[in-house]
Amino acid sequence: MVRSTWPKNATLVTVSDGKTVHETELVQIPAANGQLMQVASEVRDKSTVNGTTTSTAVHYEPDYTGKMSLARQQVSTAKKDADGNLVTQVDLYAPNADGIARTENGTQKLKEQDVIVRRVKNGVVTETTTVSRPTLQDPTRLSPAGPSFEVVCTGRCDGPLRP
Repeated sequence: MVRSTWPKNATLVTVSDGKTVHETELVQIPAANGQLMQVASEVRDKSTVNGTTTSTAVHYEPDYTGKMSLARQQVSTAKKDADGNLVTQVDLYAPNADGIARTENGTQKLKEQDVIVRRVKNGVVTETTTVSRPTLQDPTRLSPAGPSFEVVCTGRCDGPLRP
């Protein structure tokens, strides 16, 4: 996400019932007339059922007409496999895949799928990530997963690891 240097006003509303969390964030900046105008919003939901955590984030931005519209969406599912590894699948959606022309009133299409396997062994945390994307020849199908990359951490390794 590109960070703006404009002064901005962000409002975050969180509702939780113990099993699910729902957040709505609105971002506004000063307009030429001095009033605040909305430049982005994001709606996030997270729930855990039977050991599987599902998270969604839906991001809205002004479209070419200035009207707020769906810009992108992310859906993540995380659960432990039989070996105790945490496996997270992240599906990224957008109005078009990279290299494909955007159409007016187009629906969200799968732009990328990441599979992250987090292993903990003898105090060492290893995350292996593989990425699949649609091909230009057939943007409705994902290509085989590309080469994976690995990040290793020792010591305090909370949260996702960053390359």
